[in-house]
Amino acid sequence: MYDSLKDGRARQFFNEATQLELNQLQEDFEKNKLTLIPIAGIIQLPTPKSVRERITNKQIEFKPNAPITYNSQHDRLEVTRLFVREKLFETPCALINATILKVLKEQTDIKIVVLVGGFAESDIVQEDVRSKIQETYPEVKVVVPTSPFRAVLTGAVLFGHNPAIFKSRISRATYGIATNQVFDESKHDLSKKWHDEENKVHRCKDVFSVHVKKGEHVSLNEEREAQTYTPIYKSQKEVGLDVYESSEVGPTKGTVMYTTDIGCKKLGRIDIEVPTAEESSERGVSVRMIYGGTQLSVIAKCAHTGKECRTQIRFD
Repeated sequence: MYDSLKDGRARQFFNEATQLELNQLQEDFEKNKLTLIPIAGIIQLPTPKSVRERITNKQIEFKPNAPITYNSQHDRLEVTRLFVREKLFETPCALINATILKVLKEQTDIKIVVLVGGFAESDIVQEDVRSKIQETYPEVKVVVPTSPFRAVLTGAVLFGHNPAIFKSRISRATYGIATNQVFDESKHDLSKKWHDEENKVHRCKDVFSVHVKKGEHVSLNEEREAQTYTPIYKSQKEVGLDVYESSEVGPTKGTVMYTTDIGCKKLGRIDIEVPTAEESSERGVSVRMIYGGTQLSVIAKCAHTGKECRTQIRFD
């Protein structure tokens, strides 16, 4: 919206509005954005007093042919429907369609797509999703509940009473552990190399040990395949494992992913008491993560005896 104004201080003037005025502006906009069909015409929005005063004394002026203007007779901002549709809906609709089409391509037995949530109340979203799906999957129906916003609340309540109603989830990110591995010149970054004095070996730090990849179907309370981590030093009585998530899918065969890569974020830390044997080969800890519910759980066992180790998880 600010692109339509001559003065770059307009954002500051809006920030001077009272909370009541901002709430009213947001409420009116939310109502109008659901009724943007047809796209011809304008929508009117309440103008905060601080903004009205600046418009009156010419501190705020609109650029020629701007999609946003001011109606002094009604003290309302006027925005073209086409502008709102292009600015607000184009990118979200593209992301929604890309996600749905990806799932339909992978799950060929799906015949109905249900749109829920407040955004699904928009005629534009419904029209756009239906048209895109029909282009590629004409046999798939798009269904919108009478109150798509309430459908989300209802689903949350049902899940609270019976978590088993959901068979699986699609992981929204890649999850794993930051590890140190023996350095391999053929695949590891030289900047990650460090020397382990006690064991007389070079290691690579920040290697992402992946437990579940973005986009994977994870069944409720499914225990993923366990991965074993061994303390570097013989004197260690505890292993600290930093848990990371990444917006990327994760490494493929022959490649390495680091927890310092763009899109990686630390979620927390797992502290595990390790077996007491002095030999490092007998001090491995088998870590199994449990996904699919509303929380992440971890089970850690001695890799050789199968006995559970004392484990504590702290999230950032």
